[in-house]
Amino acid sequence: MSIPKPLVQINQTFIVVTGLLGIFFHMWLLLPFLIGVYTLATKQNPIIVFCKRFLSKPLNQYPQEDKDQQIFNQWIATICLGLSLLFYYLHWDVAGYVFNIMVVLAAGIALMGFCIGCFIRYQLHDVETSPNKQNITFRIKKRSNRAITAIFHNISLQKKGMFSQLENMPFSFTSFFMHSFLLEHRIQRASKLSDFINHLFLLDNRRKQTLSL
Repeated sequence: MSIPKPLVQINQTFIVVTGLLGIFFHMWLLLPFLIGVYTLATKQNPIIVFCKRFLSKPLNQYPQEDKDQQIFNQWIATICLGLSLLFYYLHWDVAGYVFNIMVVLAAGIALMGFCIGCFIRYQLHDVETSPNKQNITFRIKKRSNRAITAIFHNISLQKKGMFSQLENMPFSFTSFFMHSFLLEHRIQRASKLSDFINHLFLLDNRRKQTLSL
């Protein structure tokens, strides 16, 4: 079974939009969460079913995405959305923001051309079926290199060469993060992360003060 890629992209766009709205208005997350629960229960996504009628060509003339993979991706998104809603309800807002943003980033990166859920599923399948488990860590690191390279490659295609220099560089997952992130941008990134977390706590305190009035 397969699903036309434009329909998958519509669903991903829906998740990104509602996820972004959910950062500021948490109840918006109920919409993708309930649709996700319904999709997992029936194996039919209401958004995809509704949007089929708007495709201009027969379904088999579009690039196809594996349905089982999309169900796996839906499991990940629905669980993360459910946890985000739970944490918001418990007023653990920082944890809620983390899971909320994770869903938005995963769907956004998928729109750029790299499927994080596909990568996770492939690694799990490889671990379960590999006869030589001693080399699993090495293979996962190697595929992580290719995965990060693929992200930059797809972004460069979509942004018309904006990242062409990165694409042409000899790329190593370890060297990129160890040298570029830890050495060159460690202080700057840490400062931004600290400011972001402090901002989240400030928003949380303001919201609690509003509720107590």
